Amino acid sequence: MNVSRQLFNLQEVDQELASNEQAHARISSQMGESKDVLNTRVQLETETQQLGEITHNQHTLEWEIEDLSAKLSKFEKELYSGKTTNPKELSSLQQEIGKRL
Repeated sequence: MNVSRQLFNLQEVDQELASNEQAHARISSQMGESKDVLNTRVQLETETQQLGEITHNQHTLEWEIEDLSAKLSKFEKELYSGKTTNPKELSSLQQEIGKRL
């Protein structure tokens, strides 16, 4: 094969390689995360953090409710047990129950 033919073939291979590199770059950029995906990911992380805080607050409130329910149950048992006969103590227990509700 003569030199001019080899140079021509080399030029065709070089052009094909450049074309493939451009296609690869285009496909890689399309596969990468777009601004919308990045923004959505940041929003997801923020909302996940907020969900964690809300869940923590919910658990705290549930524990407070359980504590108040236990205290209220104790006061009601004492009120309705018949052990307390003093009207002032009964009134005090009723007021304490009213405060808890």
